[in-house]
Amino acid sequence: MTATADSPRGKGRAAGARRLPPWARWRPTSRRSVWRRVRARRWLTAVLVGLATWLVAGAALPQAPPQGARVVVVARDLPVGHRIVPADLHVSRWPEDLRPRAGYARVDAAVGAVLAGPITAGEALTTGRLRGSSLLDALPHGRVMAHIPLADGGLARALRPGDRVDAISTTDGTVIGRDLLVLAAGGEQHDHGALSPLTSDDAVQGPGVMVATQPSTASRLAVAQGAQTPGVGVMLTVHRPG
Repeated sequence: MTATADSPRGKGRAAGARRLPPWARWRPTSRRSVWRRVRARRWLTAVLVGLATWLVAGAALPQAPPQGARVVVVARDLPVGHRIVPADLHVSRWPEDLRPRAGYARVDAAVGAVLAGPITAGEALTTGRLRGSSLLDALPHGRVMAHIPLADGGLARALRPGDRVDAISTTDGTVIGRDLLVLAAGGEQHDHGALSPLTSDDAVQGPGVMVATQPSTASRLAVAQGAQTPGVGVMLTVHRPG
């Protein structure tokens, strides 16, 4: 028995065909349509393969160097007097026209320096933010720095950092300190500039020397000088170099 459009079976098939979406009902049967579909799939596959190859090759190629100048930047807020360690800094890339002229390009170049003032995270570290070399940096371990005023400016100007002297009391001739290391020496006019690292406004008045000594010797030097005219209570004798 053949199903007709008016029969129940024929009506069911017609209703099922109507419920299918258009793309599901379209079935190309010609060779031209099949060939076009195959060519489209091949073209899409070639494009995807080419894209994947480009991504893999791009990842394997060496990357272009970062653009901009290397600038050492502070990684966290730091207080005045802080001695810089590697963890305090990192290198950033800045436009060449914004790079500080007095800045650093390498972290190791600034490690160990002491800040002359507080600095906040993200700031470029420059030489102007660091304290200059100080005579305190030359102090041997366990020593303090003491100032000995001298009446003889000629002796003060003749001494050089690294010289060794003995300090003798002019009252009774006792030796107050032996083999004291001279850190700086000069006169009131700072002829040799030796005292400049310690003073910003001529804190040292008159000829004198800065020596490294033990705390107990520094106390005896203070007692020997007392309230007398500076340079009267103590006399220095100079060791021969070597």
